[in-house]
Amino acid sequence: MPSALVAGAMAPDLPYFVGPADRRLLTHRLIGIPTVDPGMALLLLVVAATHRILHGPVGLTAVSEEAALRDA
Repeated sequence: MPSALVAGAMAPDLPYFVGPADRRLLTHRLIGIPTVDPGMALLLLVVAATHRILHGPVGLTAVSEEAALRDA
């Protein structure tokens, strides 16, 4: 699943964007790989899935807005 690979690659860098600064050191060490990083990757996947469920696919939204503008 490509989204799991992306989330796994981004998980160690998540504290650089949000969260406390002291977690940055933990996520880039060997101890962070089995402890902290999988939880952050799961969090990223849940957020992405929730966003997709609530907002729908981007392409369909753009097509429906275009059709609504045409019909108006």
